[in-house]
Amino acid sequence: MQNSFPDKVILNVRKIPLLLSKKNLYRMSDFSYGEWILFENGEPRYYLYVFDELYSGIRDQFNPNVETYLKKKFKEKGLTLSTREVRFGIPLSSKSQIVELSLEKLPLNFLL
Repeated sequence: MQNSFPDKVILNVRKIPLLLSKKNLYRMSDFSYGEWILFENGEPRYYLYVFDELYSGIRDQFNPNVETYLKKKFKEKGLTLSTREVRFGIPLSSKSQIVELSLEKLPLNFLL
């Protein structure tokens, strides 16, 4: 992970095409502890790293489960963001490739 400027992050992720679909799955490394790609309409939109200083004031609220907290906040705010991709099709792992994604950090006001 590297920062291009404060509110954007460039991630190396695995892009996995789906059989009979023009859609893809996006996967971070299995060693991506505390990191989330957030999807809007099935496409990567935001990035959240819970240990980023930006979120230090609300970090305690993420416990015990970050995903549950995010779902609750997104619903309260009327946001169409998700921690999971909704894709139909068979992943073609053999055709996957590593790509760079430039994502905005999740705005703090989405979590307050």
